Amino acid sequence: MLLPPDLREWVPDEDMVHFIIESVAGMDLPGLKVNRRGCGSEQYPPKMMLQPLIYCYANGTFSSRRIERATYRDVAVRFLTADTHIKANASKNRNVRYDRAKQLELQLEADIKDLMERAEKADRHDDDSGQSIPQEIARRENLKKKIQAAREYLENKAIDRALAEQPEYEEKVCTREGREHQRGEIHLPKDTPDDREQVNLTDHDSRLMRKSNRDGYTQSCNAQAAVDADGSQWILSNHVTMCASDANELEPAVHNIPASVGTPDKVLADTGYANTDRIERMEKNGHDLYVAVSRNAGNSQRRYDFLPESVTGRPEKTITDPRLLAMKEKLSTEEGRRIDAKRKHTVEPVFGIIKEVMGYRQALLRGFEKFSGDWGLVCLAYNFKRLFSLQTA
Repeated sequence: MLLPPDLREWVPDEDMVHFIIESVAGMDLPGLKVNRRGCGSEQYPPKMMLQPLIYCYANGTFSSRRIERATYRDVAVRFLTADTHIKANASKNRNVRYDRAKQLELQLEADIKDLMERAEKADRHDDDSGQSIPQEIARRENLKKKIQAAREYLENKAIDRALAEQPEYEEKVCTREGREHQRGEIHLPKDTPDDREQVNLTDHDSRLMRKSNRDGYTQSCNAQAAVDADGSQWILSNHVTMCASDANELEPAVHNIPASVGTPDKVLADTGYANTDRIERMEKNGHDLYVAVSRNAGNSQRRYDFLPESVTGRPEKTITDPRLLAMKEKLSTEEGRRIDAKRKHTVEPVFGIIKEVMGYRQALLRGFEKFSGDWGLVCLAYNFKRLFSLQTA
């Protein structure tokens, strides 16, 4: 088999690989570093390692082993490397409550003790039936360690939560002492977990989440993205939260947009982001917000809804907060409806492309930090794919 003297002869000129090489070469990436201690094998240039990751993620290959295999089999990847509510990776059946974890730990201790006694008895009587007991003990010991780690995770989380709430508690105490009439009791932040709090044994950072009341629960991570609504559909910022609710995520999504991109004139969001305190603070900071405050706000109302009237006919929760009433009135105007209409064909198609076209439906990495990095790489790959599409349109 005769190979070409240059792999570029096998890569079409219109392939996205050329666009990725030129773009990455012009990027300032101070976070990429080379190990200069001299240990280990000679390293590849960091930018060369980034290029195949972007290309493979953009084309639906997320497994590190498949990416490595592509460096040997895929001509485009070889050209790059030549001289270069998302489902969590955990089962929802592996969740355990704090109170149940304590019960299971005691049960496992009793079972291990019983197995040890059976093993000693089998040894005394030279009984071959006890040969499998060591494996059974090891399996229970391993499960016990996982449950202990899960319980400690919830306990440490409760302590961190109490420490974070301490300044607010002290402020309330000072305010209360300055009042002439002191009513009610201010409770100390609780530094122990509630019995109902739960954690996943496989991935402590993932949570049971569901997209809406119409969907079932899955073990997931909440991936966020701020998208340009003026036609480009670029992802301007991304972050991950392990909280199922979106109520506190609008502010960090806007705050994470790089200064080089600029400050958005208007911010659109669905009803899941309707947090009155966050809305008020962001509006004071000069943001023009359009946040749906109910399912029938703005353009959310469906004339022909497929759900039965027993569901759609339920009365909506009465809005009494003046800030939410003002937002509802703002979205009901002709201008408000026109601006809010951009939301459906801006953010939703982006997540649709990431899941359906790129095939990123489930995380392959576990833990908050690893998944955050993985989600950031997915968003970067999407932007490259989108930029290349706009360039060749």
